[in-house]
Amino acid sequence: MSRVGYSHAARHKIFSELVAAVLESHYVPAAILPRKTYSRLADAMADDAALHPDLAVSGLWVEVTSTPSMARIGEYIDAGQRDAQIAGSADPVAVVSYRRGRSGADGIASMSLDDLAELLARMSASESPVGQ
Repeated sequence: MSRVGYSHAARHKIFSELVAAVLESHYVPAAILPRKTYSRLADAMADDAALHPDLAVSGLWVEVTSTPSMARIGEYIDAGQRDAQIAGSADPVAVVSYRRGRSGADGIASMSLDDLAELLARMSASESPVGQ
């Protein structure tokens, strides 16, 4: 989720690193993609290339929010889906949320039911024997 003048950049970076480490500990390659910040809204709007997930994970658009609130999770999912669509990605979108006072592994991963179904269908297809 690209933000202009994101004031919690350090916390976001640390939580993104924790999320990537948790995924890597489960043998899921995850690379942190740098977040751009802009001093002017017009510059941010002009840079369509800035739309990318927070983590590069094959087959999944992963957004990370270090805001410890589930009240806005729907907004974060919607924003991630918009960014993915604008960027031309057909990957399901997951938002990983920080939980105050918990470890990175206790973050909450949220996604729409449709994206969950898409992810499960892809997993099922990759596990099916060839020719079935």
